[in-house]
Amino acid sequence: MYRNTLILAASLIVGLASLSANEVDLSTLFEERIKSVVSVEFFIQKEIDRESRETIGLVLDDNGLIILAEGTVPSWTPVSKFEDFTVYIPGKDHKGYDAEYLGQDYLTGWDYIRVEEAALEEVMAIQNFEVAEPRLGESIWGIALLPKDYDFAPGLLKAYLGLTRDMPHRMHFTDQDIASPGAPIFNMHGDFIGWGNQGVPEDKIMYMGRESYSVGLVSPRGTRVFHDAADFLERAFRVPAMVTGSPRPWIGIAGMQPVDQDAAEFLGLENQGAVMISNVIEGGPAAAAGLLGRDIVTGVDGEPLPKFRPDSIVLREFEERLRKKSPGDTVTLAVVRGDGGAREELSFEVGQAPTHLRDAPREYFSDLGFSVRAFTLFDAIGRRVLSLDYTGVITQFVRPNSSTASAGLLPGDWIQEIDGIPVNTYDDAIHLITTITEDPSREEFVLLISRNNETQVLRVKIG
Repeated sequence: MYRNTLILAASLIVGLASLSANEVDLSTLFEERIKSVVSVEFFIQKEIDRESRETIGLVLDDNGLIILAEGTVPSWTPVSKFEDFTVYIPGKDHKGYDAEYLGQDYLTGWDYIRVEEAALEEVMAIQNFEVAEPRLGESIWGIALLPKDYDFAPGLLKAYLGLTRDMPHRMHFTDQDIASPGAPIFNMHGDFIGWGNQGVPEDKIMYMGRESYSVGLVSPRGTRVFHDAADFLERAFRVPAMVTGSPRPWIGIAGMQPVDQDAAEFLGLENQGAVMISNVIEGGPAAAAGLLGRDIVTGVDGEPLPKFRPDSIVLREFEERLRKKSPGDTVTLAVVRGDGGAREELSFEVGQAPTHLRDAPREYFSDLGFSVRAFTLFDAIGRRVLSLDYTGVITQFVRPNSSTASAGLLPGDWIQEIDGIPVNTYDDAIHLITTITEDPSREEFVLLISRNNETQVLRVKIG
């Protein structure tokens, strides 16, 4: 990480030093547009420690609304565990400004915060700059920030636009790092042309002696990929109505595969996209409507799925069409099924997704050194439980050298019984564990767990 930071710092210096005489105005553009970028620090309160996170934010409006790139705020962590969001002005040594976390948009995965009013004089909304469509081969530039130890010092990176693809949203690719993920990209006139995406892994060959290995490398501080500005702004203002997120649409399917070219030609689908459904969740809306595993979906609400290359991009298009729905809406799927390729349409009501991993309740029992959380549909699918009729709880954390760690309990274990009593719900587990901790005469208790589809009995010695 330290080496990557030094390399990026050198790149920033070279980028700034290489400005030719006819690009002298670029430094002025940079000083104006850096005001749309901020650094954001926040903390995640875990069971026994506090983890610091740093990311980059883009200022969206004049009221201090800031957007954070997908993946920078973990979507599996409860909102109650996020603490002390602070906004820093790049390159300035100051204590920062307080910010409020507003939530995550389930459609894009982007997170939002709002900075306190005192910061508004030092920032500028990206909307104040003209928006343009980048042209293939043109020279463009973006903003990159160094880590906190360098006061988040800003720098300028330059590159050429080498490729544009719909994936399914329009994405642009450059010949070298163009910005930090979450930072803006501009053309030589200073027009806003894109927003830095998380970096795409680059295929590299690593040699160790006579052996060679194919590895994928991602730069944590730079990216060659960015969202198209116009497309980004169309979706950028989906601020959740509640910090815990809006109700999520759900139809009850698990696992999808794009239909490959040979199968598509056999079914007469070579000119469009198609998705094969792997599993249908028992008790979900799709199952009730008659959707089956291995059914092939070719369209949603009368609109065929478009063809993409690679084929996997059609999965994102299909998922996004479903996520744009609201619980209670009607969806119609065009389906091809059976060896004969029979075609039919299934119309049904979109349901509300079961409890999301982020919203799952959890509790830490410090005396025993472990925490549990509610079993979710995410856990069920991972364990091939393809129905809503699941029980038990999941071990969230096990403190090293604790009594539960000594017994062999691991994070991710599925606890199904405690002292021979079935754990049907999360509340059952909390009641049983609390009863154990409050009984001073107890010397041990027994857990029945499932791990890697194997059942084990663990005997936990208390104290």
